[in-house]
Order: sequence, then C-alpha cells, then structure tokens
Amino acid sequence: MTSPMEWPSDLRPTEMTFYVQTVTAQTQSSLSGVIQAKARPGARWVATITVQAITPQLQWLEALITKQQSGAVEVLLPFFGHQAGRFSGHLSFDDYAAEIGELGFDDDTRFSDGRGFVEGAGTPTVIDGCGDRMIVTGCYPGVSPWLEALLQTSPGRLHWVVNSSIADENGTAALGIFPNLRETPNINLRETKNPTVLMRLTSGEALSSPTTAPAQVAHQLTFEESLS
Repeated sequence: MTSPMEWPSDLRPTEMTFYVQTVTAQTQSSLSGVIQAKARPGARWVATITVQAITPQLQWLEALITKQQSGAVEVLLPFFGHQAGRFSGHLSFDDYAAEIGELGFDDDTRFSDGRGFVEGAGTPTVIDGCGDRMIVTGCYPGVSPWLEALLQTSPGRLHWVVNSSIADENGTAALGIFPNLRETPNINLRETKNPTVLMRLTSGEALSSPTTAPAQVAHQLTFEESLS
C-alpha cells in the first residue's frame, strides 16, 4: 500500500472548515409524525481548505491533485490552528505523591502511600480503549484528568475528548471520545502533538485568478477521512 503524502509544514490554509460528519438514520412516527434520528457507525472527519501556494509549494499541490485524478490519494492532513490535546499537567499522580509527602518506593518498583494505594504511571498515560471509551492511568485521584481537547490515538486517527470520569484511588479514569476508535490505540500515549488526520482527497481545483501567470495560485481542496 502506498504511504500517505506528508502535508508541507509551511503550507497553511487561508480558509478552512474541519469537522466530524455524522451518519444518522431517521424514522417518522405514523401516528404523531415525530421524526427520530439515531446515530449509525461511520462518522468521519471532513475538511475543505483554501490555500495560496508559491513554488515549490505549488508543485506539491499540483502533484497531489494529479494523483487524485488518477486514483485515490491519501494525505496526513494537519488540524490547522487547533491546540494539541494535553492532559492537565498539574493533576498527575506524581503531584499527588508529592502532596502527601510520599515519594519513595516500598519495593523499588511500586509506590505505596501506606493506605493501599499503588502507583500506575506517574503522569497520565493511555493504557486501553474500545469504541467510544479510552482508559487512562497515572491521574490525580478524585479529579477529572482531561480538559476538552483532541487526542491522537494512532497515526492519522484523531478524536475529540467529550467527557471524563473522576479518577479512582488508583489514578485510573475513563475518557469519552468521538468519533469511535477504529483500531487499538497507541498504548503509553501521553499527549497529542501536531494532530493530523489520514484524509483522502475527493476534489481539488485551482480557483479563478484575474491575472496572467500569477505568482500565487489559490486552490480549494476537499478531503474526507480515509477509513480503509
């Protein structure tokens, strides 16, 4: 399988829409006429961006569009302008250990605070996940470990964190995410940097320009998440 193209780091859009497109099924009551909508599997990221490129960026864009015209082409598309997802740095198990004044290890491998509490990871770390849930350890007990953010669970797979449980006494919490996981998340994931989505280019065209042989050419590109 051909590797996805890497989006140039210096090529940023002038306009952009970037969101998750849901899939729903609607039914209407024959008695009341009320329409009910039910979510179905298959939600995916979609994006439409406008970029103005100069050489050599223009050459890269033209190569991208040419490949799309001859067949499907995949791109690791950055989520431009959005802050990377990050655990609440001051709400880690390490901070809890420092607060209670217990920084040593009882058996050289597992920390105990004398009340049966045993450390998992010192900082929030993903340990498991399935469907719309991910499990995180190393959190500060008794608090929610996550601020609203994005989480990159594997290369090209990006999810909104929509809610979080309260971390239990072992520093473990569950995160609610959207869209659902499609593959096993990276274990030991600590935070998301420079989030990207594996996208398939569905259309691309040069926008009209009133000048001849312009130094800059505007392109409008439409993408949808590649689920294969």
